[in-house]
Amino acid sequence: MFDVDDTAPDTPAPRELSQDVQALINNGLDFLDKAREELEASKPKFSVVSFWTAVEILLKVPLAHEHWSLVCSPKKPIKKQAYLAGDFQSVTYEETRERLKDVLERPLDRETDSAFDKVRKHRNRVVHFYHPTFTEAEQRQILKEQADAWFALNRLLRDEWKVIFGVKHNWKLAFGETRLIRGNKFYAEVRFKQVKPELEQLSEKNIQIGNCNECHQHATVSDNRELPSEGTCIGAIQVPANGQPVLFLADHPLTGGYPVIGAVAHYHLDIAGQLPPNCQIRFRAIHPFTVFEEYK
Repeated sequence: MFDVDDTAPDTPAPRELSQDVQALINNGLDFLDKAREELEASKPKFSVVSFWTAVEILLKVPLAHEHWSLVCSPKKPIKKQAYLAGDFQSVTYEETRERLKDVLERPLDRETDSAFDKVRKHRNRVVHFYHPTFTEAEQRQILKEQADAWFALNRLLRDEWKVIFGVKHNWKLAFGETRLIRGNKFYAEVRFKQVKPELEQLSEKNIQIGNCNECHQHATVSDNRELPSEGTCIGAIQVPANGQPVLFLADHPLTGGYPVIGAVAHYHLDIAGQLPPNCQIRFRAIHPFTVFEEYK
């Protein structure tokens, strides 16, 4: 049992998200999911529109978290009740970029800004001009540039803005990215090219790089150092070399040098014992490892 703390020890506790900020995040992530589903359904034109909608929404999250009025355009009187009712004019993408830079002092870096701008132009082309089809070359270029922007957005939300998006949303973003590269060979290749310089640096340090079961690229980092073998408790969750978690119940062995990342709460062990073969389950962190006196 463990709790994931995504802030540094000397970082102040993040403010609780207001209901309107939470709704903004959920809406943005919903459009991101829609864009991924449209890609999987071979609908790149629709995916571009949905993805850009997600970008516009999610970039406003830090502004709304700082103060609700920062997402309101000055072209219309700014009133709290009108904002909560949805009767307000939102800031444009350009205004969002300016307020991130000038008000919050969190400007988009040049690479991210450029990646977003390319997708913005594709979106405008799709929405404002009729294009029944794209040539194969055009479609491949759009896919590449959307992939660059997609991974840039993920880095932004999960790294730079992780205090706002927190563990729950960080997990959803990571899971969405995994599904994306697992279901789209093109995206997997783009992502591999992005991380290839880092992998080469690790390889130079004699760190083993293996084949990834998710993206099927030579991109899995393996640490050959073994941990001391020790006993495990009932309900221990171990991750062996293949990366697939193993749940130990009554026949819990020694660790064999592989890490144990958590343990199922003792009051859920009876449920774990009734799980059928090949079923899918999700673990939810509740608190750090604790020594229970009665289970010593």
